[in-house]
Amino acid sequence: MTFADSRQPLARKLIVELAGPSQCIARKGLGDTLKHNGAASSAMSSLMAELLEGHIRSHILNGKHKPSSQQIFIGMVKSYLKWTASARRQKDQLQR
Repeated sequence: MTFADSRQPLARKLIVELAGPSQCIARKGLGDTLKHNGAASSAMSSLMAELLEGHIRSHILNGKHKPSSQQIFIGMVKSYLKWTASARRQKDQLQR
């Protein structure tokens, strides 16, 4: 398989992946689409925080530490996730 041959499946995959968002923009307009994307991103961040908290509690800390130290550690993880989401939003705004 040559380089040109390997690019064709990737191009097809990209076209398929971009079809959904482009149809959404055509149907609802760019503003609504951006609002939905922002809401979805926020929801995914919240889900990630919940999953990490559960993982930390059950696998990493495993009841070996005081509840206060668990809360401090989990608070640090949640703060980090909020900070990264905020930094990502600022980066996106600067690129516009």
